[in-house]
Formats: sequence, C-alpha cells, structure tokens
Amino acid sequence: MQMKKILIIAIVLVALILGYKYYQKNKGPKMSKRAKQRAAEKAAQETVAEEVAKLPPSLPTEEQKRYLFLMAAKSDTKSIKSVLEQNVSPDFSVNMADMVDNFPLFRSEIKQPLLAYIEPNTTNWTLVFMAVASNNTELVKYLNERNADFKVKGPNGEDLVAIAAKHNNISVLEILLNNGLAPVIDPTDKNNYLSLAFQTYNIPLATIIYKGAVKNNIDVSSLIPDFEKSIAEGREHFINFLIENTGADLNQTFKNGMSVMHVAAANLQADTVRNFALKGIDLDLKDNNGRTPLFYTAGQTRSEKTINFLVENGADINVQDNNGVTPLLLAISKKDDILTNKLLDAKADVNLADFNGFTPLMMAIQTGNYTLANKIIEAGANVNTQAKNGTTALMLAARRGSYSMCRTLVQKGASNRFKNKEGLKASDIAVQRGYVNIFDMLEKN
Repeated sequence: MQMKKILIIAIVLVALILGYKYYQKNKGPKMSKRAKQRAAEKAAQETVAEEVAKLPPSLPTEEQKRYLFLMAAKSDTKSIKSVLEQNVSPDFSVNMADMVDNFPLFRSEIKQPLLAYIEPNTTNWTLVFMAVASNNTELVKYLNERNADFKVKGPNGEDLVAIAAKHNNISVLEILLNNGLAPVIDPTDKNNYLSLAFQTYNIPLATIIYKGAVKNNIDVSSLIPDFEKSIAEGREHFINFLIENTGADLNQTFKNGMSVMHVAAANLQADTVRNFALKGIDLDLKDNNGRTPLFYTAGQTRSEKTINFLVENGADINVQDNNGVTPLLLAISKKDDILTNKLLDAKADVNLADFNGFTPLMMAIQTGNYTLANKIIEAGANVNTQAKNGTTALMLAARRGSYSMCRTLVQKGASNRFKNKEGLKASDIAVQRGYVNIFDMLEKN
C-alpha cells in the first residue's frame, strides 16, 4: 500500500510538469490566464487518471468493504461505482458478523430477493453474489466491465446460475455463462431450473441454460421435450426450440413412416400444420401405407379447421393409399360427415374406387348413410359400377333392406341384371333376406 502511494505521488508530479508544459505551449494572447490555468489543471487530471488506471486495482480498506457491502445490500449501484472507480478491486469477501452491528435492524431494511439469503454469522459475502442475488442487473453488468471474478458461490454455497435462472434474468445469465460458470443441473430432480423453464414454457430461459449445459458438456438430453410429442400437442415454442438447438429435423419420420405433417394432422393441430406448410413441408407426404396427412383427420371430432386448411391449400383430395383407398372412402367408412362433405364440396372424384373396386357410393350404402348416398349420386356417381367380386350399389341396398334406396338407384339407372361372383342379382339377395317388396320392385324393372 505504501509503495502504491509513492507511485501515485510520482504520477501527480509528472502530471503537474506535463500540465505546466501544456500551459506554456498554449499561452498566448487569445487565452486568459485563468483559462490557461484551467486547461493545465484538466490536462494534469487526465494524465493522473490515465496513469492510475494502468495500476492494478487495490483491495478496499475495511471501511470501504463495509460501505460497499451496505450499498450492495441496498442495491445502490451509483455509490458502489463511486468507490470502485477509485481503482478499487471489486473482488473481496466479508463475513456478515464483521459488517453488521445490529442484525435485526439491518435485516429489516433489506428487501427481497436478497432478503432470502440474509442470515447471521454467514461468510463469503461478495459483491458479485449480492448483485446476482438482489437481481441488480445494472450492478452485475458494471462488475463484469470491471472484470470482477464471477466464479464465486453464495454464503451457503448458492449457485449463481440457479439464482439468475430463478429470477428469469437472461442478461445476468449470459454474463455468468460468458464468465465460465456452468449450470448445475440434476436430471433426477424434477424441479431443476431447466425442467422448470420448459414446464413454464419459458423458452428464452430454457435456451440459454441449455446452451450453457452443452458448452460445458453437461448431458441434459433426458430433460429436453420429445419432438413428436411436442408436435402432437402443438407446442410451437418447443418445436422451434428443438429445431434451432437440438438438431431436430422437420424431414424426419416417426412410427409407420409418419412425417411431422402426419403427426400434426393426426392430432388436429391446425396451426402446426400451417406452420409446417409455411416452412415448406409437403402436404401430400405419404406414410408407409401410402396415406397422406389428410387421411389422418378422418373420423375425428373437432377436425374442421385442420381439414379446411389441408383441402383449401392444395392437398390432393383424390390420392390413393397402398390399397387404393381415397380420403373420401375413408371418411365415409368412418362416418365422418365433416370430411366427407368438405371433399364432396371440393369436387372429389366420386367414382374413384379402391383396388377392390369399392366406390364411395357403395361405402355410403354399406354404412347405411342413404342421405349421403343420394348426395354422391347427385355428384355424378356411376350407379352400375361393379366391384371385383361383382357387387353393385343396388345389391348392397337390397341386402340392407332399404326399399327407398333401391328405388332411388333404379330411378337413377341402376340395373338388376348384374350378378355377383355367387351368381346372384340384387333381387335374388333381397328375396333371400325376406325383402319381398324389394324383390317385386326390382323384378318389375
């Protein structure tokens, strides 16, 4: 300390000499004596400041420590700066008992969040810890500028990263991690701060903690949200996080060859479907069974929004899967009026049969939906198409005993002359089942 005082005195003398030279150089008729004196003083002050700044900072005196401790407890950053800018080091630690005479009074004056850490007889109190614990971002930034040592713990071994995470202070977290601190995360603890960040959908916080863990080779893979589940639940924030940080791929496939678009559509996540489409994901990708996302909406309630987006944005409404089934056939088989009507309104091909020759009209009659069958007929369905086993729509109506459906089919041109593989006509099937009125009507036609 004595040596430092000698150095400062020497610097001041040099500054005075330089100031005098400055005065001599700038004296002239245009500068008053007072102006020249002020200029010389300013030059001397600047020289002193520059030279002092080059010296290593000195440890604070006991009086300065007490003052800095009390100001940090009150989050008085301005007062702290006034001391540290005298080339005083911010790196020191103190004991509570040495700093506080009346602990109850002192504690009553402290506010949260620092109050949670105020206990008698605790040790290792540092400016860095107090700045982080009191959530004083301004002071943390200033201490960082002063090259303070951030690799410290709290009085009871508290983790500074955990404290900043609890405060959701991204700026402070960045400073801590950039100063070499590593997240301390226990994957077995469900309340670790990375898990809590995900649970509260705090993606900015989760992102910076995750990056800090990766940087320090900490395995947190078990804590990361599942990509497929995130899609199924429409968690856009998780989806984006996984894509941007973990290498999750929008082109990857899941069980049965389902794409991300299939998963989103199957779970009726219309907004996610839309976002994937905006990212360039094909609406007509096929799974291992040859089915596109549109197939996966069939038979589900509350599906209208997803269906509308797919159909209105160009999804192939006449695509066939590996068995020749179309979205229309599947929708009818599942008695899905929303999808069926949407497809019919979009002019889906009502004569496109599966690979067994089964048509949408046949499917509607087989499921007993005669209102739909009439609508399909009006849409241009061929009433005399035969499936590979020889079945016609009229045979199916006769088998179900629907006189009105049989009559409508006949009126629309359905013929009773066709036979199935068993050699039976529609009228034969009707009489076998005891529907004599249908038999009589068909035989007359």
